[in-house]
Amino acid sequence: ARPAVHARPAPPDAPQRPDAAQRPVGPVQVRDVLFRLMKDPALRHTDPGRELLRVLNAQALAADDWTGLASAVPSHAREAVAGLARQSAMAWERFASALDAD
Repeated sequence: ARPAVHARPAPPDAPQRPDAAQRPVGPVQVRDVLFRLMKDPALRHTDPGRELLRVLNAQALAADDWTGLASAVPSHAREAVAGLARQSAMAWERFASALDAD
């Protein structure tokens, strides 16, 4: 009989693999994920679900699209737009954390 093999825990300084929820989604995947979510009846058939889908769809821009938008912001509005973008990013981070916690 073979001795039992026990997995050793990874050392504390070993790089941890991010779980799926924290891995960044690439541009092609964004479109695919959004398409699947848009077909989900649990989201499509409720007012909050439809609102979430609208917001996700509006935010789903490719990196090149964001660059184009940034270059369109006039210099006198850059600080205000940057502040709004940072607030939005923090709100999305809190939203993602709330989803991860459930």
